[in-house]
Amino acid sequence: MEPTIDQLKAFFRLYVRVSNLLRNIELVRFDQRTNRIVVLIGETSH
Repeated sequence: MEPTIDQLKAFFRLYVRVSNLLRNIELVRFDQRTNRIVVLIGETSH
């Protein structure tokens, strides 16, 4: 199963917001069991 257009749009908006905050995106997966996009966002060290 593939992500829906709405899921992809929401993911893109999240991805842009996270990158604007200079956060690392550690992992991105589509969970076929729950039909959700999973994003693991890490902390940056200064």
